[in-house]
Formats: sequence, structure tokens, C-alpha cells
Amino acid sequence: MKISKKVLALIILVSGIIGFLVVLPVHYALEETSGEKFCVVCHEMDPMVIAYSNDVHSGKGKSGVRAKCVDCHIPHDNLAKYVLTKAKNGVMEGYVHFFKDPEAIDWHKNREKREHFVFDNGCVSCHT
Repeated sequence: MKISKKVLALIILVSGIIGFLVVLPVHYALEETSGEKFCVVCHEMDPMVIAYSNDVHSGKGKSGVRAKCVDCHIPHDNLAKYVLTKAKNGVMEGYVHFFKDPEAIDWHKNREKREHFVFDNGCVSCHT
């Protein structure tokens, strides 16, 4: 079976358009769900939100750079891990928000397990 150049070009064009139409909304959704305004809706961590708002990472530093929640709290070593961790964290935070007692969370104890919540590979985009 021989495919003509026109058919092949059409297949490539249609595939590109379909790919774009799939990637664009996914990218938009990831971007819109990456900032503190979205995260703190279900994220029961008022002490950290208050600390962040007074921290250099909130844009109050000399550079004025503002870190998003995902910059530190989602791994950046590959896209699949990034998306899966983001989805898993979102589901877990929603579950805690609606079905658990967020007031019972011991945030100081959770700091002992910081490597499960903060990923250094995200820091290198700002810190060399």
C-alpha cells in the first residue's frame, strides 16, 4: 500500500491540529491550577499561607520573583512525574478538605517528612 505525498501531508496536518487541540487545554489547566489562589481553596494550611505571604518567595525579595506552589511542591525532573504528582496531590487535598478534619493535621510533625512535600529540583530554576 503506497500513500501519496498529499495524503501523508494531510495526515501530518490533521495530526498536528489534533495534537495542538489536546495539548493546549491540558497546558491551560495545569497553569490555572498551579498558583496559591487555586491551591489554598482546599489546602488546609493557613500557617504556611501566612508565612508564604511574608516570605521572599511571595515576591517580596529584591528580584520581585514570585514562586508558585508547584515550583517547590511538585517534582520537575520529568513531565509525567509532574502531572501524576500534581493530580495525586490534588485528589488527596480534596479528600482531606471534604472528608477529614483539616484542623487535626500536625504541620510541625509533617516538616519531618519535608522530602515528600518539597522537591529541590524545582528550586534550581531560580536558585543556582
